[in-house]
Amino acid sequence: MVRELVTMASSASSGYRNRQIQELSSTETEYQDRYSDAVLRSTRQQEAFVATLGDSASIILASVVALAVAQHMDVRLFSVLKSRTVGRHRWIRNCGSTAASQGVDTVVFITLGFAIFPALGLGGDPTWGWALLSIVVGQYLIKLLVALVDTVPFYAVTEAVDTKA
Repeated sequence: MVRELVTMASSASSGYRNRQIQELSSTETEYQDRYSDAVLRSTRQQEAFVATLGDSASIILASVVALAVAQHMDVRLFSVLKSRTVGRHRWIRNCGSTAASQGVDTVVFITLGFAIFPALGLGGDPTWGWALLSIVVGQYLIKLLVALVDTVPFYAVTEAVDTKA
C-alpha cells in the first residue's frame, strides 16, 4: 500500500513536472515566434524608411544651402526696398523681397536637391529637363501665393508694433 501511494505520488509529481515542461516549451516557442515576427516587422520598417528617406542627404544639403542664400538675399533686399520707399509701402517690401528670395530659394533647392547632388552620388536619382522645371514652377507659384496671403498679417502686426512704439 505504501509502495502504491509512493508510486501514485511519484507519477502525479511526474505528471505535474511534465505539464510544467510542456508549458515552458510552448511559452518558449511562443516567445520565439513573437521575436521572429518583431524582427521581420523591424526589417520591413527599416526597408520602408530607407525607401522613403534613405536618399535624403541631397535634400538636406540642398535645403541648408538654399536657406542660407535666400535668407541673406531676403534680408538685404528688404533693407534696400525699405530705404528706397522711405519706410512706406510695406507691401512692396514684403512681397518684393519675398518674391525674389523665394524664387532664388526654389531654383537653388530644386536644382541642387533633385539634379546636381543626386548626379554627384549624394542620394536619389537625378531629375532633369521638363520634370525639374515643372517642380520649380509649381513650388514657386505656391510660395508666391503664400507671400501674397501673408501680406495682410504682416501689415497688421507691423501696424500694431508701430502704434505701440
